[in-house]
Amino acid sequence: MGISAGPSGVSDGLVFQLDAANFRSYSGSGITANGLIGGIGATLVNGTGYTSDGGGSFVFDGTNDYVITSANVGPLGANPRTICIWFYMPSTQRKNVYGYGQLITGSIFDIITWDSDGFNRVIGHYAGVGYDTLGSMPSRNTLNVPGWNFVVHTYNGTAVSIYTNTVFSNSTNLNLTTLSGPLTVGRGTYDAYDYFTGKVSNIQIYNRVLTTAEIQQNFNSMRGRYNI
Repeated sequence: MGISAGPSGVSDGLVFQLDAANFRSYSGSGITANGLIGGIGATLVNGTGYTSDGGGSFVFDGTNDYVITSANVGPLGANPRTICIWFYMPSTQRKNVYGYGQLITGSIFDIITWDSDGFNRVIGHYAGVGYDTLGSMPSRNTLNVPGWNFVVHTYNGTAVSIYTNTVFSNSTNLNLTTLSGPLTVGRGTYDAYDYFTGKVSNIQIYNRVLTTAEIQQNFNSMRGRYNI
């Protein structure tokens, strides 16, 4: 078990990390998880499971399981950010892997797995007041299904970008106004239809945009856990 923010991972700008493989973050039982950076914890809801796969992972049944932080952990407004996540997708589905922000009064920032046209991709999804969509951006590269994936989602104040397994997948310009809201893992910020089926082992949030070299560095520091 290890922390990707350690000697071989990127620590500069890291504001939150949840790692099911690290005993300080999750003991392997119970409903309480601890953030390794920033001191904000999280709760496992509705029987979210645990497995030693990937060194340690939260298991989501696609029905009502999710993990939620006790407070906002991500950059707000139009501030730069990077979210890195390792997840296992067992089959094609259209579900949310994570999200944060407020749907009603500001923009959310989340990732949805996508099965349109028979491709296994991800979509960056950005919504404003109510269900009005500010934009959505499909990745160009496919995911490993079944398999582990490393997805990186960035915003530099002007453009959102997605990397799948360290490969740049797509980018588009958006004006985001993300408001404070908890991070949810295993579902998005709204509605029950989007519960994810699969495993999530590690999620990191940075208050800046990682470079391509830094994304590769984070991937290399953890890929051994997933036999990639």
